[in-house]
Amino acid sequence: MALATSTIKCVLLVFNFIFALSSLGICFLAFIISSKASSLSDATGGQTTVLASLLIVTSTIVFFVAFFGCCGVVRESHCMIVTYICILFALFLTEASLGAAALLNKSSLEETSQQNLKTMLSDYYDSTDKRTFLDRIQIELHCCGVQSPVDWKGSIPLSCCNLADTKRSYCTSDEIYTTGCQSILVEQAKSLASNVGVVAIMVAFMKVSMG
Repeated sequence: MALATSTIKCVLLVFNFIFALSSLGICFLAFIISSKASSLSDATGGQTTVLASLLIVTSTIVFFVAFFGCCGVVRESHCMIVTYICILFALFLTEASLGAAALLNKSSLEETSQQNLKTMLSDYYDSTDKRTFLDRIQIELHCCGVQSPVDWKGSIPLSCCNLADTKRSYCTSDEIYTTGCQSILVEQAKSLASNVGVVAIMVAFMKVSMG
């Protein structure tokens, strides 16, 4: 009986140690996703950034919960172990919900990004912040306009142009990026949303298997 109890304690300690390390790894991964998503937040509405940030918070909580579980096992405290299981179940529901929300959020990205990009384009010459952001998007993603360069109605900025000579103040039609920014932004944002969703659901079910 004593041997069986010791074995169970060892197994639980190992699981919780792996659990704690995994949570730190997931937190780091969520941080990377969040930093990438933040660069798109103005155009996509910021939902992916919020979900990734929530995943960082819950993963951090998971680390401390795993430590709490280890203490409960070492002390053989029935109260601590029951509390640990209840918290673990609550975190499972939270992260499963985060995962589902991130995956469902993909469907609204197209509409949100189109609306935000059109607003930025219409305010391009009136707002320095919007002009700076849209220029950066067009330069980094090699795109132009919302759907295509036609959105600029002939007044195409230099950020739409693939210029070898950066000192030049004009560009020819052959140097204008032909792809609209919305399709590229949506593709990247959906990829990030999928990553958040998969990671959150993976962590949630990892809790079930390890708990």
